[in-house]
Amino acid sequence: APDQRRYVWCGVAAILLVCASWWQGSHTPLPKTAGEACDTRCAAPTNGTLAATLTDAAAAAQRTCAERLYRCNDATLVFVHVHKGGGTTLVDMARGNRAGLARVNRNGDPELGGRRVPWWTMGASEQTRWFATLRQQDVRFVATEKG
Repeated sequence: APDQRRYVWCGVAAILLVCASWWQGSHTPLPKTAGEACDTRCAAPTNGTLAATLTDAAAAAQRTCAERLYRCNDATLVFVHVHKGGGTTLVDMARGNRAGLARVNRNGDPELGGRRVPWWTMGASEQTRWFATLRQQDVRFVATEKG
């Protein structure tokens, strides 16, 4: 009997997770911010900052800046997909929430000519141009197992 109860609770938890995922996907994504908020650049560091050196206040400022950049279509959310770590579920949730995946992708990783684009091997300026091109196509979420 205790094993059966465990299976029942696991089933209930799975149903709740599926319902929560559906509920999230049934709502429109956060609107892109326009106007003054997008005209001002963030003062918080946005790249190259080690998490270990961040104070709580600096981390909060960086998070606020990243959210503003994302809403203003000035940033792309990059998810490093850890093999067998639930990444496909996260990519599916991003797709359900209309986060803006590339039209042709392999589990969130953009493809060109049937091959993954090795953006992680590009230099910084080339990578910046590539991500800007993606944002022009409303691609705002990229997942990768490679980079």
